[in-house]
Amino acid sequence: MLFDQDFKTKFQDIRCYDDSELSAALLALDESGRLAFVFSSVFGSKDVNTQGLLSQNSIEQMQTWLQEELMPEIATSFDGISVEGLEALDDSTPYIFVSNHRDIVMDPLALNIALYQNGFPSSHNAIGDNLLLSQTATRMALVNKCFKISRSVTSPKAMLIALKRQSAYIQEIQGRYTGSVWIAQSEGRALDSIDRTNPALIKMLALARDTDDYAQTIADLNIVPVCLSYEWDPCGLAKARRLTSSTTLTSEQKLAQDKLETLIGIKSHKGRIHVNFGRPLRITDGVKANYAQLCANEIDAQIHSNYRIYPINTAALKLISSKTPTQALTTAETNALKHLSELCKVDLLGSDLSPELHQLLLNYSQPALLKQNTE
Repeated sequence: MLFDQDFKTKFQDIRCYDDSELSAALLALDESGRLAFVFSSVFGSKDVNTQGLLSQNSIEQMQTWLQEELMPEIATSFDGISVEGLEALDDSTPYIFVSNHRDIVMDPLALNIALYQNGFPSSHNAIGDNLLLSQTATRMALVNKCFKISRSVTSPKAMLIALKRQSAYIQEIQGRYTGSVWIAQSEGRALDSIDRTNPALIKMLALARDTDDYAQTIADLNIVPVCLSYEWDPCGLAKARRLTSSTTLTSEQKLAQDKLETLIGIKSHKGRIHVNFGRPLRITDGVKANYAQLCANEIDAQIHSNYRIYPINTAALKLISSKTPTQALTTAETNALKHLSELCKVDLLGSDLSPELHQLLLNYSQPALLKQNTE
């Protein structure tokens, strides 16, 4: 993957690295000692062959190295990834994969594992610039085909400029470099597990298209909704605590919490993971006034209907609804609640749940409830 100089200059502050910049970036990470530090943080005492990584000559070669050398170790934190829907897509077509957002690193990682295992090229990945406040984080993201999404811009004028550049970047990655893109359906993780697409995302994607034919624009973008279903959310209890806490975090505290939860998301047990690729988005009513909301509604409908429902989801829904006593839970549901209790070191089968544990169950119930509403 090589970018021409015009592209590099135009998108210098948001783009990922290309092949010509890979060796220098990896060498800088290695010489700083940060590469070894990151690997030891994620993999503990396991010896990682960093020399193998440093010998990679292209971004795509490095992606293959990561899948073959590092993914087996990361895969010990989950019980397999099942994939559905990719058979209906074309591995030579660049798509925009819009998914629900549950985990900072594992979401694009799970998607790219699914793509790699099925012969598709890896995607370019959107990442908020609020997560790239260190040189190490920035370098590691940019060698992995990540591009920056502006989160720190506040003025309307500056925000519009940033959105137009992001839209143009994605359009050129798709059009000139035939690359697929992953982006979350809304800013930040869904702490409450209610997955909703922000229509502003659709407007951003369409900004660089100089046309009023929004039906054609959406067809050209090849937007594919992707539903990510984790059996166990490794940050589930932390999310519940955030929602029920009255404490206001400073930006520094929030960044520290995001860093911690990034590591927890990679290392902690996730059970089964299901990646469901939906149908490319199409709309027949392309008027400017409502095309973005129509697209958002369709993405939501596909994601909600494609949830993989696990026993913990139905168990949580039964308990939250208060219509079914604990004794009526199936054996699988009871075992799921016991396992989640062990993972979180709490008692979810008790009669008096704290606000944060009630929120935890509410979060686990949402996929089952949202899927019911689509049927």
